[in-house]
Amino acid sequence: AMHIRRGRGDKRLEAPPVPSCKYVAALSDLLHHQRKTGSVSPWSVNKTASVNVFVASDDIRVVLRELERCVPIHWRLHSFASFGVPSRGMQSAVVFRLWAEIELLVRATFVVGTFSSNIARLVQVLRVQPSNTFLSLDEGWTMPEPGVFRFGDVH
Repeated sequence: AMHIRRGRGDKRLEAPPVPSCKYVAALSDLLHHQRKTGSVSPWSVNKTASVNVFVASDDIRVVLRELERCVPIHWRLHSFASFGVPSRGMQSAVVFRLWAEIELLVRATFVVGTFSSNIARLVQVLRVQPSNTFLSLDEGWTMPEPGVFRFGDVH
């Protein structure tokens, strides 16, 4: 699965966007590495076997257009783009969509995302899979040292 953060300009100020094709390359590398080490289920042993990949994003239509250029032909992408539920807002449909995306990311065998995203961090906290099955393309999983930040500090 991939969680690709795009969104409005405010997100670009927090963290520069990572090109969508980098997510594809990272997930391909992750799958390839797991195949080599034998630590993945038999369904992915065949390199050309169909691979189902769920894509979550705050701007899914843009991301799917970007992914058309680089997704391997044997990958089948799935998303909530066809359901017509917007990805932003506070309506109940938006909240249900977000929770469904989080659940699918949590249950995925492998996830590629960015830890600059609170959603990606939440997903990793909720996952029970080994930590090496989630790959962050920007920040590592770090916690501030005790006493470094106080409530209300800007960092």
